[in-house]
Formats: sequence, structure tokens, C-alpha cells
Amino acid sequence: ARLTCHLGLDIPDGCGIRVGEETRPWHPGKCIVFDDSWEHEVWNSSSELRAVLLMNFFHPGLPSRWHPDEVLTKDKYAG
Repeated sequence: ARLTCHLGLDIPDGCGIRVGEETRPWHPGKCIVFDDSWEHEVWNSSSELRAVLLMNFFHPGLPSRWHPDEVLTKDKYAG
């Protein structure tokens, strides 16, 4: 399972996110963390730009073979 973190940076009125049945607004400087295997959507009803920093995390209990980053090792890119 992958967790996604949204850090609100510049959030005009009229923006939001829905994960499953739960809907929330972003707040500047605050994070929303959710399991992105759930159905989710975002919107911006304003005429202004919305800025959100996205970060993805993999559950530390998952076997390393399930982590896509483990496939991309330094050895494969060493020149």
C-alpha cells in the first residue's frame, strides 16, 4: 500500500479533495495523508492556481520486492 501526502502550499477558496466518502479542504502548511488505493479526486473551482506538494511513501512492512524504488538500484546507473 502506498500512502500519499499532500502539503498545502497556496490554496485558494474552492479547492478540495475527496478520498472514499470523506471530503476535505487543504490548508496552507498542513498535510493530508491518505492511502491512494482508495478512490480519490481533487478539484479547484476557483480561477486561481492551487499549489500542493505531493509525496509518496511505501509501508515499511512491505517486502522490498514490492517497492518500485528497490528496482532502481545505483548499480544499474553506475557508469
